[in-house]
Amino acid sequence: MEAIDLTAFDLFKNVPLELINEIMSEHSVYTIPAGQHLVKRDFKNSALYLLLEGEVEIYLDEKDKPLKIISAGDIIGEISMLDQQSATASAISLCECRIIIINEELIWELVEKSHLFTINLLHIITNRFRGVNSQVISSIQKQRLFEHKAIVDDLTKLYNRGWLNENFPLLLERCKKDMYPFSYFMIDIDHFKKINDTYGHQVGDFVLQLTGEILNNLSRAMDYVVRYGGEEMAMLLPNTNVEDALGIAERVRHTIEKKVIIYEPGKTLSITVSIGVSTLTRFETSADLIKSADEALYYAKVHGRNQIKFNDGKL
Repeated sequence: MEAIDLTAFDLFKNVPLELINEIMSEHSVYTIPAGQHLVKRDFKNSALYLLLEGEVEIYLDEKDKPLKIISAGDIIGEISMLDQQSATASAISLCECRIIIINEELIWELVEKSHLFTINLLHIITNRFRGVNSQVISSIQKQRLFEHKAIVDDLTKLYNRGWLNENFPLLLERCKKDMYPFSYFMIDIDHFKKINDTYGHQVGDFVLQLTGEILNNLSRAMDYVVRYGGEEMAMLLPNTNVEDALGIAERVRHTIEKKVIIYEPGKTLSITVSIGVSTLTRFETSADLIKSADEALYYAKVHGRNQIKFNDGKL
């Protein structure tokens, strides 16, 4: 065998050199070309590969990008060799590599004769699993972030229209099934175009953010607040009859009317909102409640703004 100090590698760290030479004496260093499989997914593997030089890519699916790259000094194939199952990933040489192949028989001989070798192997495997766990945690966190971004409006941090379209019918049907009331608000910031034209879009965005924050603060745990579009926002109020809904709507209207908005040091403005309210009677769909609240909102805006209108079917 080529003279290589294997004790320099983590797998053989502190293992007596005499034992290494005794067990590994008949094994040579192999040179493999780029693009060759060391381990192939769905096939059994009966050896462990110690990478002396080069890099090896690990693929869960060879059609995708590599999961990770193994560098010189690391080992490959230990899990599939130990559990005697088909490999769950492929290992492919990225460039010309030099390796030592340690077959299953030698591995168990080293385990039997060297406590230190066993510790080294377990340590490498443990670190591998820790790395996988970290990747899984990172992947879950990214997935949660993507899911959050998919349903939440970036500017106001309220639920977005997509969330409303998907969840409003489900929430409404649940209340129908349980024979609970359900109320819905359409909320419009009065003269919002004038705010943008007069103070600029940055101030307009700040007004939207602040309005969303006020609505969130005034909502109850069972309520949902949505940015419907532009300056329009919505509130879904499960298990809420019209009398209670009108009381909440008035609290929203009054709180926003009294809020002094400081958009620059020493510069303030005030805003008002108009609110259209609809409520479930018996057979309405989510689309019916949205349409009904929108009609009430239109009535409130046409008749002076800064007011609440309940659609009782007589508009």
